[in-house]
Amino acid sequence: MGFPLEFHGVHAAPLAAAHERIRWAVPVPRTDRIRGRSHTCVCQEVQFELCEAGGLAFIRRLRVLQGRVVVHETEWTVTARAVRLWELLLRGRAR
Repeated sequence: MGFPLEFHGVHAAPLAAAHERIRWAVPVPRTDRIRGRSHTCVCQEVQFELCEAGGLAFIRRLRVLQGRVVVHETEWTVTARAVRLWELLLRGRAR
């Protein structure tokens, strides 16, 4: 069963002129289980996921480049810090 055509998830706000720059890195396999806590809408060119694993949290960025999905992640950090960055990202204050 799919979502109705009119269904959309959360969209990140357009990037503000004054914004925090997120440091993205290539993912390193650290655990076999990652819990997706929240995510942006799949209709966007770039999607973001707030993830948790092993008592830490991080943001994952997914983009399709030349027909393949390219994944980058923020540093793994305490949940409160990752959630703060997630909120900034959604408000267009970080990218």
